[in-house]
Amino acid sequence: MSRVLLIEDSPTQACWLAGVLEGAGFEVVTAPDAATGFESLSTEPFDLVLSDLQLPGESGFDLCRRIKSDAHLARTPVLILTAEADPANVLRGLQAGADGFMTKDRPAEAIVAGVRRVLERVTRDTPAAEDRTPTRVPFLGEEFELTVGRQQLLGVLLSAFEDVVHLGRRYQASAAALAASNTELERRNGQLQQLSDELASLALSELQAKNQALERARAEMRQTGELKDAFLRVASHELRTPLTILLGLCDLAVRAAPAAGEESSWLPGIRKATLRLAGLVEQMTRMLRGGRADRPLERRDVELASLAAEAAEEVRPFVRQRGQELVLDLANDLGSARVEPGMIRDVLQHLLPNAIKFTPDGGRIRLGVRRAADGGSVFEVQDSGVGIDAARLPHVFEPFFTSFDVSRHRSGQFEFGRQGMGLGLALVKAFAELHGGKVAVASAPGRGSTFTVTLPGD
Repeated sequence: MSRVLLIEDSPTQACWLAGVLEGAGFEVVTAPDAATGFESLSTEPFDLVLSDLQLPGESGFDLCRRIKSDAHLARTPVLILTAEADPANVLRGLQAGADGFMTKDRPAEAIVAGVRRVLERVTRDTPAAEDRTPTRVPFLGEEFELTVGRQQLLGVLLSAFEDVVHLGRRYQASAAALAASNTELERRNGQLQQLSDELASLALSELQAKNQALERARAEMRQTGELKDAFLRVASHELRTPLTILLGLCDLAVRAAPAAGEESSWLPGIRKATLRLAGLVEQMTRMLRGGRADRPLERRDVELASLAAEAAEEVRPFVRQRGQELVLDLANDLGSARVEPGMIRDVLQHLLPNAIKFTPDGGRIRLGVRRAADGGSVFEVQDSGVGIDAARLPHVFEPFFTSFDVSRHRSGQFEFGRQGMGLGLALVKAFAELHGGKVAVASAPGRGSTFTVTLPGD
């Protein structure tokens, strides 16, 4: 049984080559690099060295030169394996004294045949009788000095020729497969083009139908919006007059009842309910007026610190009633901003009561005002309240949206958890945008909320 020293740094390649050779009846010893391989060759007898060209440290050519220059090892045939089909490598291998040269992509049976042919030639030939006069061979801009015998030269050239034949067959098979793939691709392209044309025609018809449906839906939405606005305008206008009269009558009744000696405990309740209804009508009116830019803003210079302080003072009685803390956090040198005072006052009068309502007794509320980097104004209302869950957060500025279940609706103006109609935050957004500004909210359940209104500079 012939012994083969296989020098290969790739464990996968080494395992495959060893399996191929052992399956053909060879005894195989592997080494991961040239140094280890040369050490094994110096201590154990081998009939052939099968070495990869590209190795860590010394290359396969370097190893071949070491073996051929060693008097005890020079007769050991060396077969070089490489993944590169470079014709110059054949001459480099001959110059290094290699006995054969093969590419790794040969089939297993071709590799076994190449190993056996080199072993048979070395066993059969008598090197002493061969002419080894150095010969210079120019090739592709390089010059190679070859001192190999005729049989060794023929063996290497035969190995190279087999590689050429093998590569030619591979290329022919690849070309045939490519031609077949191109034919199949053209066939499928034709089918896809036909299908694409059919789908395009169908999609165009569906798109036209959907566009028509969309236009109808838009027209219906416009009509619905106009009807809603018309209803709110009429409702707010028609309700204001009787509500004003009702409030006046309630005030007269409250003053007249004690003089008449009559029981009047129910009159404050009527007045409170009437005020509530009047407030809802006023909010609807503001929503209509604030949601449009059909009139120019009545801007004037307003001291930001004074505006914030007035808003805070208006709600302090309710803060004390709930045992809460209201902190006024004003930056230095706030100066003034050119805004419509009523609208910005309404913004704060919606955000502060909202914070009071959704902050438990004893909680903390902060009203902060500062200048933005661009010279604009930033208002922040922060609370330590119940917070808003992530699913509801994107909708808090929508008209008629409430952050809790409507079953929790209460009439107390600053009672914990009290629900309104969901117009307050929508008005905040509308008033900010009419000033060219924007609103934002950051909140999480149990961690409170921070509402930020940013207005641009002049």
